[in-house]
Amino acid sequence: DSAIETADLADLKARTFGTLSGGEQARVLLGRALATNARILLADEPVAALDPYYQLTIARILKDQAQAGKPVIAALHDLALAANMADRVIVLKDGEIFADGPPGDVLDDKTTEQVFKVRRPLAGWHIAKPV
Repeated sequence: DSAIETADLADLKARTFGTLSGGEQARVLLGRALATNARILLADEPVAALDPYYQLTIARILKDQAQAGKPVIAALHDLALAANMADRVIVLKDGEIFADGPPGDVLDDKTTEQVFKVRRPLAGWHIAKPV
């Protein structure tokens, strides 16, 4: 019940998984992970292909879990989301750790240019807390 409430799944309880949209399925999978009460949450691209509201909602749930003391490890390609939601970022290049630390230190111009071939990908981005 707690996982259903946390992942906002009450409206989906009567539906089968195959009838759900991609965003709804992502929420159900997160709810299932929360229901196991695992010591650590591992999330591989948990917001991929979701609309912005559900990206922020799932990111907020994961952040809340981390703030409550549960380790959360998420693989993300969205640098803005990582910068705004993570306490620590590990950037990989060619399968090796290129940078590791707080997002503001790690996602600097040097790293993003050398690893992702972009400059200032985070300029102007602010993630608002979902309603």
